Formats: sequence, C-alpha cells, structure tokens
Amino acid sequence: MRPSAARRRAASNSAFRGRPIGGIIVIHSVTVSGPDGGVQQRKGISILLVYGCGAMGTRIASLASESGFEAVLAGRPSPKLTTAAQRLHVKWRGSTLTDPRELDSILNDVQIVINTAGPFVRTAAELMRACLRNECHYLDLSNEPATFQDAWSLDGDAREAGVVIVPGAGFGTAVTQALAARVLEGVNEADTLTIVRTSAPGAKSLGTARTTREILAQPGAGVTDGQWQVQGNRTVCFDLPAGRRTGVPVGLGDAFAVARATGIPQVRTYATITMNPLLARLALPLARRFIRAGRLGGWPEPRARSKAGPPGPDGIQVWIQAANPQGETAAGCIHGDSGNELAARIAVLAALQLMRPTTLGVITAGELVGSEAVLDLPGLRVTDL
Repeated sequence: MRPSAARRRAASNSAFRGRPIGGIIVIHSVTVSGPDGGVQQRKGISILLVYGCGAMGTRIASLASESGFEAVLAGRPSPKLTTAAQRLHVKWRGSTLTDPRELDSILNDVQIVINTAGPFVRTAAELMRACLRNECHYLDLSNEPATFQDAWSLDGDAREAGVVIVPGAGFGTAVTQALAARVLEGVNEADTLTIVRTSAPGAKSLGTARTTREILAQPGAGVTDGQWQVQGNRTVCFDLPAGRRTGVPVGLGDAFAVARATGIPQVRTYATITMNPLLARLALPLARRFIRAGRLGGWPEPRARSKAGPPGPDGIQVWIQAANPQGETAAGCIHGDSGNELAARIAVLAALQLMRPTTLGVITAGELVGSEAVLDLPGLRVTDL
C-alpha cells in the first residue's frame, strides 16, 4: 500500500476567509470566481448536510452552524429528527438509505455531507454513491476498514465528479495520523507502526457503540507487506504510560489510512482491555463469535442523548511506536479529554478545509486537515516517549 498520489487538483475555486474560535475556523466570507473570471463574495454560502440525528450528528450540526455553514439535519423521517432540528434551529430533510431518488432529493444544493450514522458499513456505501451522483463532498466518522476500502475503490469516480471523499473524518484517523507523523520523525527508515488505543469507560453515543460492536466482532486485521490482511486473535502485552496493558488485535480504518498516507508497509492496531492476558487469549475468539451471532450483550447500547452538546466523559489515549529493521524505535502518546467532542470538531475542521482548493478524490482526514491543525485542538495532550 503506497501513499496516495498528490494530484494537486483544485476541489473548488473558492478562497477561504475566517477566524479561529476555540479550535474551529468561522467562515466570514468565501470569494469565488464568477463566470466572467471576476471575483464574487458572499456570506454563509455552503449547505452542510449532517446525516444522523444522534448525539454526534446534533453536535456537528451545532458546530457547523456556529462556523458559518447553513447546517441541515437529515436522517430517516421520524419525530426524533424533526425535534432535534427544531431544538437546533436548523432545517431538516428526511430520507431512508434504500431509495436512491429520496437520497438525491435531500442532497439538492448541498455542498458537503457528513455521515454520522453508524455502523458505517450499513450507511456509508449508499451515501458515498449518492454524493457522487450529486457532486457533493462526503465525510464520515467511520473506523471500519471495509468502509475505507470501499471509499478508495471510488477514487477515480470521485475525481471525475470533482469531489472529495474522506472516510474517518473524526477523532481516530486524524489524530492517529498526526501522532504517527510525529513519531516517525524519531526513527530513520521505519517499516513498522504499532497503534494501541485505550478508551475510558465513559458514555458513548449510540452510533459509536454500534460501530464498536461491529469492529470487535471481527478478527484483528492490519497492513502486512503493504496489503490488508487478517491478523487473528493473538493478544499482546504493552508497557504504556499508564502501566502494563493487554492489547487485543482489532481491524481499524486507522491502520488502513495511516499506511496509505505514510507508505509504512507494516501497521498493526490494538485496543486495550483489563482482562488477564491468558484469559483474554482464551475468551476472545468465543466472544467474537457470540457478538457476530448477536448472543453477547457485552457492549450495551446507551440511550440516545436528548440534548445537543458535548457528550459525557469519554477520554481516549492513542500510543504509537515506530520501528525500523535495525531495531531502533520511537514512541509517542496522545490523550484526548473527550473523543466525541474532538471528533465533532475535527469533522467540522475537515468540512471547512473543503472550502479551500484541495486534492480531489479519496484522501485521509489527516491529509485534508493537516497534523498541526489536529494537534493544536484544545483538549489534546501529546507526550514523546
């Protein structure tokens, strides 16, 4: 898997002007080339449609409105959707994902779609293709590798349509890619990256809980010799800043995106658990089989939050080690006070970046937003180890 090519084609002929507020750039105006080659200026020009009216969707819609977008909340037609839109004082549009004509109708005049409806393996394919048909940019908060693989299969179609597709435009991919770039500076000719995620036992949004269950149900996977391969269920112990932890192999879109962006041929991802390593090794295959069969309720789905705003405590820590064939290593750790809040802010930052000329096609969130912008977000702390 090689780094994505720098195509350097403009996704828009817009020039962006704004000012930072709490880590978010607020749109003042956008200048666009007129039909006669002149320059026009207008305010709040972009309609940003957020598909999904759960905690993440409403938070992103709120931030997008504060940032100068005309935010529209969308989802399956329901009282929940209309109530959420009314509370946020935004417009709403209803559509299922099974009717292409309905989807096309809600994307009328939309410039950017942010999909927050997980699990994304059930929602992303239809929305990505609807965005291609309607020539609007697509972002989502996914971390399922199948979603990333499907997205990259559409790269040529996206460039032809003149749009950008960004899977994983939330916390995981952008932050992991930013930290990986920093850690790689400490090792010459690194060929291996190991990524370990530790999540606090705080509240998760409904979509996040469902997505987590989908990921945990599958065998671990990662990038081996530049190819996506199943990793199995072999657990590993890691000495992390918080102490020794058991790592369970998981297949995350983070690994897929980081490998594409950096060209590193070996990328592995793990999630930590508190279980004894031996017990975890024995229990993991059975637990995953039960999750796939729908017989294990080990990751309960929380109730959807009724009010827009930052979710409860949900800190997350990402530890990355880079290594080269000579055995030299470098490591770093990043901690986010609230993974959900940071995900919402990164998604809006990514949408704002699409107001500038950028590479067309499928790109990673880290490539779109940039490492410095991600690491400068309030609530993130980076430690070089």
